[in-house]
Amino acid sequence: MARNWNDELTKMIDAMPPIKLAAMGSFPDGDLWAMKGVGEITNNELSAFARTFTEMLERNMPALQGDEVIFNGERYGVTWAEVTYPELGQHSGRMVGKGGNGGFFAMKMRLAVIVALFEGDIDSDKRLQTQKAVEMSTNWNDTLAKAMSGTPAIKLATMGSFPDGDRWAMKGEGEITGDCFIFNGEHYEVTSIELEEHSGRMVGKGGRGGFFAKRIRSAVIIAVFEGCVDSDGHLKTQTAIESIAEYMKFVGY
Repeated sequence: MARNWNDELTKMIDAMPPIKLAAMGSFPDGDLWAMKGVGEITNNELSAFARTFTEMLERNMPALQGDEVIFNGERYGVTWAEVTYPELGQHSGRMVGKGGNGGFFAMKMRLAVIVALFEGDIDSDKRLQTQKAVEMSTNWNDTLAKAMSGTPAIKLATMGSFPDGDRWAMKGEGEITGDCFIFNGEHYEVTSIELEEHSGRMVGKGGRGGFFAKRIRSAVIIAVFEGCVDSDGHLKTQTAIESIAEYMKFVGY
């Protein structure tokens, strides 16, 4: 099931009262995908913001005095920017600015950007709460935890880079190591493989169940489930992992 970005932004605003307006769009073009809250972040404003982030990447340095962006018709001075954020890969970054009666926090992923405007001082808890809410939208451990809570058959899940296999996140009972087709100490026999350009699926059986793996261009997600291959548990596991993969592809992985 594809994510509804307006719903995602609504949940973020409801969970964090300091956030008054939030938007999400493409990077580097800045095309607006979704917006929620009081006021408006226009497509032109988001496009200009994306260009500012691009310029910072190109000069490979943080914010300079005089850097500013416009959201909801108000000017915000950029106070700091981090153009690489190790937890999310080399193509990510964060930015904070102040203006009006508050400030903004923004996070850039490979092909997407999220901006949240908040009320309050930029060094206050309100900014930290806003930052946490935006960052949680790209927290892979939380993403796996949500998938598992909605799909009880999944007992263990992990995701990491492809083709290197560097682990980014893992949730559940046990541990998935780097050993090929050995998950949580159990050997699994591969029963089916589907390969497409820059993507693929793999299913295997072993122990008390099986595993489903999904590869996209630069990431792989693996879920170990209880129950037979082709059972309801397997199919629900596959649906949950495919949904995560679609989201990751959408933001550039």
